[in-house]
Amino acid sequence: MAWPPIRGRFRFACLVIFLIALASLTSSGYQQRLDSEAIREAFSLGRRSDQTTGVFLSKYVKTFPAMEKWPHVGRIDLLTPYAQIVYDAKDDLQNNNVLDAEQKYGSVDMPLIVRVQAFWATLSDLPTEDKDVWGHFEISVSQGHSLTPKKRAWLPYYVTRGEMPGFDYIVYELQFDTKTVASAPITIDVSSRDGQHVEAKFDLSKLK
Repeated sequence: MAWPPIRGRFRFACLVIFLIALASLTSSGYQQRLDSEAIREAFSLGRRSDQTTGVFLSKYVKTFPAMEKWPHVGRIDLLTPYAQIVYDAKDDLQNNNVLDAEQKYGSVDMPLIVRVQAFWATLSDLPTEDKDVWGHFEISVSQGHSLTPKKRAWLPYYVTRGEMPGFDYIVYELQFDTKTVASAPITIDVSSRDGQHVEAKFDLSKLK
């Protein structure tokens, strides 16, 4: 049997390597369910709590300029299961170790979380309930089609101004079953009755 010239075989080998690398890249992206290795990696990254951790987490945040309208959206976070573990390990340095983290996160189906942060004005304009703030906004999450959250929650953040508690900002959280979210671009669109509109886009194929 006649073998192809060496140059031809070399080109063929390069093509095979390229296709394997391409397949690896296209199959990358966030994990819907984390294995032990990913949990340990995310936990260790969060425990570092240094510039590397900050640069990593910055990819999961979009911020928007302040507006004179109140309330207004100032930030949108997208938290994959991996990013959630990084945050948890960074913020709670006193508890848990990597073995505890494996047991805690490996036994549950973690959601994909979207958080929308809205700023309010002065205490005199403060609404009675958080839901009164979010009644101003319409929030949609999509990947070519609309995604339906399995859970919604209002997360208030209080500060003390004088003797009265008030809001620096409040957070609306949407949780999605990761089985319904592909490793592909995702768009969070927020609009309001007074004409505000912000949009945050993340590419889950490039995030963990």
